[in-house]
Amino acid sequence: MKFLGNIATCKFNPDDRGWQFYELVATAGDSVPLHRHPWDEISYLLEGEVELQIGDQMVQATPGCFINLPTGVPHAFNVLSPQAKFLVGTSKAIAFHFMADMAQAEQEQQLTPERVVAIAQKHQVQVVVD
Repeated sequence: MKFLGNIATCKFNPDDRGWQFYELVATAGDSVPLHRHPWDEISYLLEGEVELQIGDQMVQATPGCFINLPTGVPHAFNVLSPQAKFLVGTSKAIAFHFMADMAQAEQEQQLTPERVVAIAQKHQVQVVVD
């Protein structure tokens, strides 16, 4: 699934039950705004260097870093290296459906800011505004 400069490849999806795992590849300058969602997320950085905001804390992540993001914790990231590769786990199927809707909209060349907001709202993802 490709959306917002990211490529997410599903590695394990137990049919809407339990944890799902993805390989996420992002490139230099890719960033995700501060947001929160209704699923737990864990990430293990395989390659690259990423600056993360988790709540009020800023973290520099390098290969081997493990990131735990409980449900509802605001977080964001910015890729500092040419590429970053993560192994990402999500606790609920709604995360897969969110990424699939984003990828479909991008494939249809309809991933406008308004469409991103609508997809986020549909899947209970909230962008955090200061």
